[in-house]
Order: sequence, then structure tokens, then C-alpha cells
Amino acid sequence: MRTTTARIHCLVRGVDEGDARARIEAAAQWYRTGADLDFDRIDIVVGDLVEPALGLTEDDFDALARLVDVVYHAGAGVNWLYPYEALRPANVAGTEEILRLAARHRTVPVHYVSSTGVYAQEAVEGRRISVDDPIGPPELLSNGYRQAKWVAEGIIDIARSRGIPVSVYRVDVVSGDQVNGACTSCG
Repeated sequence: MRTTTARIHCLVRGVDEGDARARIEAAAQWYRTGADLDFDRIDIVVGDLVEPALGLTEDDFDALARLVDVVYHAGAGVNWLYPYEALRPANVAGTEEILRLAARHRTVPVHYVSSTGVYAQEAVEGRRISVDDPIGPPELLSNGYRQAKWVAEGIIDIARSRGIPVSVYRVDVVSGDQVNGACTSCG
């Protein structure tokens, strides 16, 4: 919202648009980013990452696919204790739906937030992991979250080979804000 004048289509779980907007406002208040929200430029899309067509009707999914110019996909089920099967709907099937949206009518770039957890090799002092290092194999990944992200990246590689421009960002530890300390696992 700070660096563009673009319209933002934001997929949010909710009973209706008012409920979804309240979720965005509550999150913005918790993370102290509310001053940056401009609801004149935010189109709330009530849906769910774990549902086919993102929980939208086929007509609404199709209309959204015609509208978007780029997709930023940071949604995920994040729990280091859940098995792969519990995280597959959000992290794998949800990614498939995002890619389906991006390929529906034209080639729309996708920016996907993954995890350094897709790397199975042990950390070695003095050696950095490179983006070119192999990820997996899944049997060496210690939990369902890491396995689901590995599978999602495999699907992304297939989409990329079919012409969808996908950028993958493998983030490491996500924790509290440096200024105010707000984070989902704090307090």
C-alpha cells in the first residue's frame, strides 16, 4: 500500500465481507500497520485458501483471474507439529489453486513465499545454503510443514516449466517486529 497506487485484491476468510474486513483491521491493529490501510484500494475477496477455486464460485474465480496482474502468495498453514496431511490443503492444494488462477486467462506472475525448511541438509558453520542447493528429499524433512512446502515448490517448478513466471522467496525465522515486537507467537 505504501509503494503503489494499485488496487489490491485480498483473499480473506470470513463469513462475509464485513467479517473479513474486521479480520484485516484486527491484524493491522495487532501488527500496528493500520495507518497504511486504504480500503478505497482494497477489494476484499471472501474465500479460503483450502477450498477449491479458493472458496469462490466458479464465476467469481474466473472474474478474479481476469482482473489480477500479479499474485503475491504468502498464505499457508503454519504449524511445526501437524502432519503433512493436515497442512496439505492450505500449503499444497492452495498453491495449486493460486497457480490455476494465474494461468486461467493469461500469464500472471506469482511471487511465492516458501521456507528455508525445504532444505534437508544440516547447517555447516562457514557454509551458506545457496538457492541452487537441492531441496528435500521429503523423507529427511522433519515435519509436515517442511514437507508441504517442499511439495508446493515441486508444483511451482512444474508451473514454471509450463511458462508461469514464478519467483520463490525462502524465508527463514519469522519473528517479532524490530520496533514494536508484534508477532503471532508472542504474548
